[in-house]
Amino acid sequence: MDNPIPISEESLKAGSRNLAYRYALICDYKKHDKLIDYLKEELKKNDFKCLTIENEERDIILLSYNNDENLLKEAQLSKLRKTYVNKKIESENNDVNKQLDPRIIEQEKRKNYIAEYKNFYVPDSYYDINYSHILNDNKKNEDSKEKPGDWGYGLFTEAEMLYLETKILKNIKINKEKFIELALENTKLSKKKDVFEKFFSSNDDLISTYTYFKIISDQTPIHISNFKHNIMTETLISLRCPYRKIRAYFGDKIAMYYAWFYHYTRWLIIPAILSLLFIILNMFIPSYSKINLTIYALFLSIWSQIFLIFFQRKCSEISVEWDNFTEEYDKDNERRQFKGEWRKSPITGKYEKYFPTSKRIPKYIFSIICALPMIIISIFANVCYLNLSGFIEPNSLLEIRVIQDLTLPGKILDKNSIQNNLIGIVFGLVMNKINSLYQMIAEKTTDWENHKQQSNYENRLIIKRFTFEFFNYFLSPIYLAFIVFNMEGLRTSMVII
Repeated sequence: MDNPIPISEESLKAGSRNLAYRYALICDYKKHDKLIDYLKEELKKNDFKCLTIENEERDIILLSYNNDENLLKEAQLSKLRKTYVNKKIESENNDVNKQLDPRIIEQEKRKNYIAEYKNFYVPDSYYDINYSHILNDNKKNEDSKEKPGDWGYGLFTEAEMLYLETKILKNIKINKEKFIELALENTKLSKKKDVFEKFFSSNDDLISTYTYFKIISDQTPIHISNFKHNIMTETLISLRCPYRKIRAYFGDKIAMYYAWFYHYTRWLIIPAILSLLFIILNMFIPSYSKINLTIYALFLSIWSQIFLIFFQRKCSEISVEWDNFTEEYDKDNERRQFKGEWRKSPITGKYEKYFPTSKRIPKYIFSIICALPMIIISIFANVCYLNLSGFIEPNSLLEIRVIQDLTLPGKILDKNSIQNNLIGIVFGLVMNKINSLYQMIAEKTTDWENHKQQSNYENRLIIKRFTFEFFNYFLSPIYLAFIVFNMEGLRTSMVII
């Protein structure tokens, strides 16, 4: 599902802990009533709180985890930030104290968690209140001693809570005999009886089973507040990018992009100011324009290298602050959309889904064939722009006489007319439209290539888009810079891009 489900505040309150439902399973209760009832029973046995929303087309099961002790243990196994080490030490006055992870102590010393983000990184005093019953190895205190709404919002960010709940959800094991018994009663699933043995030889978790047999049609996070709207508002009206808040809600991957974008935008101020100075100098001293252009090009070469060095330092700072060195963030999970044939693994001897390279190569070839028309359209659009702008020399291989005639004196696109100045704007809009169309084709063909690992899928999509966009946007500048050496035309073309 592309868009997470929005849930009203009234539907979030569940029990004394005021738990928030963060995850939703989409299913069809009419077709799989007994299997879905069994699913909800297993979820409740494993400390998940369920709320079912009935709909004419589908049923939605909202989930929230209700075992704080197991959640904290899972966070420690995952090496998430702000989790306690399970050992006690004696201080100089022989008082038994709880010890934080040394990395967290180091972060607190550097004062990384500034006051602006106190709502998302709560002071340590909150942890002592909410987790004392766990850390002291005593029985849980009564719920009335906990502050309503504090659970889950003190120790972990919203994204971390969703990550942990999803991880615990995927660790639930299925009762294979019970599932097969109920599945055989279903007319549709009974036809897949021969697949059960192969599937369960390599899979034994509840959610993967229900997803594979399409009992669960989709899974999605839930929007539980106006947090998304607040982030968007702050991003639009503020001069700062709240990438820490974005991380608290959307996770590390998306937040890292915005951190880079914010860092890059600030660094662009330096060449922007310098370019403005050179423009002013060129207006008053035009004889020095070539010298100024050379100095500016040299400056950009040095600036780009310094920018990369400082961004690497920024990445290291963010990695320490967010504590995302853990392997959990680098695990290459299998895509749910992957479809393959069953075969015995030559390594484990268990059945696994496999899609041979011999079947994927024709898909690669088809992807290239699909991209060729877009490349031809892009070339034609660039050639038309160069002809309309008067950058193509007479009798050139790229000359289109019919188009060039439109730019002759007295014609509709006379080079000295206002209409001709609009050609660049129209060309920019056409290039964006071509790029959007190719983006859709690239995503469709990459989906069809049926990649098993998410990283392979993303890498393939990046290669397609980068190659085409570079070709689409920079064909004209390359021609002007390296074939006809038209610097004035190059400046105009780069402004359009």
